[in-house]
Amino acid sequence: MNDVDDVASLFNAKASSWDRKYSPQGPLSYRVDVFGSLIAGQVQPGAAVLDFGCGTGTIARALVQRGFRLTACDVSEQMIANGKQRHPNTDISWYLLPEGWKRFPFGDDSFDGIIASSVFEYLDNVDDVLAECCRILRIGGVLIISVPNPRHFSRKVERAVRPVAELGCRIPGICHLPKIGSYIAYLRVSRSRFSEDQWKRTASNAGLRPLKVELSEQAPAGGDAMMYLGFQK
Repeated sequence: MNDVDDVASLFNAKASSWDRKYSPQGPLSYRVDVFGSLIAGQVQPGAAVLDFGCGTGTIARALVQRGFRLTACDVSEQMIANGKQRHPNTDISWYLLPEGWKRFPFGDDSFDGIIASSVFEYLDNVDDVLAECCRILRIGGVLIISVPNPRHFSRKVERAVRPVAELGCRIPGICHLPKIGSYIAYLRVSRSRFSEDQWKRTASNAGLRPLKVELSEQAPAGGDAMMYLGFQK
């Protein structure tokens, strides 16, 4: 199984419980306000926005409610299916990215903004995907992403135990254990852990310049374990 299949399998398995993470008291609920505020600070209501790695679409729905025109895409078939079922009356255009996808199924200059909440860490072709983001953004369009902060203590621990996770997956049955198996799978596929400067250089090579984005002091953002970065075409 290749990395893309691993990522799809990981999130297909999480799809049934994913919405609970975004409930008002859920551990990921802060992402809705954070990305809503960040994109609203860069583009006007009515703008076309892509939620890349949309999951079940909670952030996309919130952006529709803010007046944006939303397209949502993901590699997880089950996430997309659950999102359509959960938000049947929300004006979101859904796209399932096919196995082995190389290009977004959108034309050049299609979007004013792209958000990607904890997505880029799972990509093994970061350069190509950033180039694709540049292609589908209009001139002046923005890309806002969240990625792990490699300087945070928890990320240093994850980096240290990742080799153990690689070995653990070779033990028959261990990847099917509740929680343990999911965590091992996460460590295996969450590989693109770059510094802020590395992200900026890579994005620049793809035609995107760094854009300063500021978090609201009222909106928790998952602590220093995550970085929120902006880029502009």
